Amino acid sequence: MPRAGCVPFRKKNGTREFLKVKGLNRGWVFPAGRVKTGETKRQAAKREAFEEAGVRGKIVGEVKTKKGNRYFLLEIKKRRRSPEKREIRWVCRREFAELC
Repeated sequence: MPRAGCVPFRKKNGTREFLKVKGLNRGWVFPAGRVKTGETKRQAAKREAFEEAGVRGKIVGEVKTKKGNRYFLLEIKKRRRSPEKREIRWVCRREFAELC
């Protein structure tokens, strides 16, 4: 089954901060999950961002990782507690680059 992920970010003091969530078994990760039947990868990425991190926003680009996975860059417009109630943390560009 295909997967989709997203890299949520916000602009703070002129720089970008990226949001990671506490993974179920893998430390800190970017929101990702399975694409449901009838859903596009973009739709799945946005859904996972809300379910895991409580964020909604606009997809502004794509990122290809070292492992060949594709994530969508999501500029955050709204944020609230996630339905899955996961811990979140903000990381700098250097930590974001470790994914790519």
